[in-house]
Amino acid sequence: MKIDMHVHLEEGPYSNRFFKKTIKSIYEIEGKKDKRSIYDMTEKSELFLKRMQEGDYSEWWMDHYLKAAIKNEVKVVGIIDHLYRFYEAKQYYKKYMDISKSKDGKIQARWLNQVMWHYIDDFIHLVESQKEKWASYGIELRVGIEVDYFDGADEELKNLLEPYEFDYVVGAVHFNDGLMISNPKLLPTFEKIKIEHLYETHYKTTELAIESGLFDMMAHLDNIKILGKVDELQLLYLYEEIAKSLKTHDVVCELNAGMRYHTKLKEVSPSKKFVQIISRHGVPFTTSSDGHFPNDLGKYNKNMRRILRDVGVDEIVGFNKREREYFSLTGEDITDKHMGTQSNKNENEETPTYS
Repeated sequence: MKIDMHVHLEEGPYSNRFFKKTIKSIYEIEGKKDKRSIYDMTEKSELFLKRMQEGDYSEWWMDHYLKAAIKNEVKVVGIIDHLYRFYEAKQYYKKYMDISKSKDGKIQARWLNQVMWHYIDDFIHLVESQKEKWASYGIELRVGIEVDYFDGADEELKNLLEPYEFDYVVGAVHFNDGLMISNPKLLPTFEKIKIEHLYETHYKTTELAIESGLFDMMAHLDNIKILGKVDELQLLYLYEEIAKSLKTHDVVCELNAGMRYHTKLKEVSPSKKFVQIISRHGVPFTTSSDGHFPNDLGKYNKNMRRILRDVGVDEIVGFNKREREYFSLTGEDITDKHMGTQSNKNENEETPTYS
């Protein structure tokens, strides 16, 4: 069964690309054709205006995700948002992010002001209010949150999250020494640091996050490779440590398609070798698109499930009220790469590549 446990309603940055992606997504979901006429441009501008007026926390925008789930036959969908999008986390990020008067600090402070403009209760209420509607279409809707873990932040995070009822909490390491690894404007700073050191510190923080007991699952474990790749043979001992920690602390590993289409790497996360090691330790998996627009929902799901089956995984995990739900992969109609009995040229079902 197809499940997608990592879907965002919005992200930013709010640039021309945001306009283009929004319109493209609506057109794909609604089956509209881009006619490139003056009338078409008028319709696009009206659609985008409606999108901005309705906002990301609206039933109208959620309905586009529902249509995508129906279209792609995804039966369990987890809508999540980043902790850094919420005002309640402002002091947390001000403490652990570099928002100093340095060049990098100013870049991050500006970014944080651009993306932080919601309240947690509003997010939970929206998703909860749509669960019954989605269920009427045979789709289970879940609400989660993606949380940035920083070294030593355990108690603050626990206190920050405690008042809220999520179906699951996702742990993630997006920062290295207070700097966001996915912000291209910070790349010159990271290029001055030995790449092996960045990997070491990333996985040290990841292990601490797993050990914290705060998270039901960990997202995109090897997203550090966005800063540059190293020979994976040098990383196998780190992979083993992370796999052991996931097993010991009973934390689910996410197979995330986001890097496959968000970055130039064109890979899912974790890598094939990493997935093999994690699987060998008996760690449970879930599947996620890491979508930020409706037309991302369910991307590469078929092939992620095939990857898991190839390493002997026969079930995947969802969540409901912090409890796990298990879904079988056995006997599914998934293309066998050796038999070649089916073909699908849909971009969403393109085979992920590995180095």
